[in-house]
Amino acid sequence: MFKNARKKGYYHVGFIDPCNIHEESVRKWPNRTENNILRALHKQNTCQYILLPFHWILLIIEIDKCRVRVYDSLRKPIYYYQDLINIMQRAWACFLKKHIGIASTPCDLEFNTNFPCMRQQQGNNLCGYYICEYMMDFCCRSSMTQHEINITNMAKELIQPERIKEIQESICGFLLNEVINPNGEFYADPKISVGRVDPNKDINDDEAADT
Repeated sequence: MFKNARKKGYYHVGFIDPCNIHEESVRKWPNRTENNILRALHKQNTCQYILLPFHWILLIIEIDKCRVRVYDSLRKPIYYYQDLINIMQRAWACFLKKHIGIASTPCDLEFNTNFPCMRQQQGNNLCGYYICEYMMDFCCRSSMTQHEINITNMAKELIQPERIKEIQESICGFLLNEVINPNGEFYADPKISVGRVDPNKDINDDEAADT
């Protein structure tokens, strides 16, 4: 999705890798998670929006407005991800100290949890598809205004089976072309693999920081 956004010339949209920021990292390695978020903000400080998919929600960070829009298809109370919010607030405070003037009015991040978006039917496990749908629509629009219109129009809808199939095909295509294909960008030859790497481990962090 990052590559597609760049191909379309959408350099105002940034991304945070969910392999590094997820429920386990928040619970077990809060300091490391904070550093990873801070590093992502530093590297993408010129982006107007930074997208962070986290389990069943999508968070869109708007740096200049000190705001985070939360797309929550399950409409869960904020305490379900309060630990993540606390970590983001700490990372944000450090970020503002190093980027004076980057925000119109420097302050704590404001989390908008009432942003209208598609509703996920209770009892299914399709949250990942809803996240993909939000991100795909966002990256296909040249402005947030058009994206807001689209998401608002879908606020009371459920994701359709044919759309789920399209997302599945897109993911399968990516895996076949970029991961399984020896010429793909993310292909890893098992014959030359020297061991597994913990994606949550930050080599610049002191291991004792999380103990």
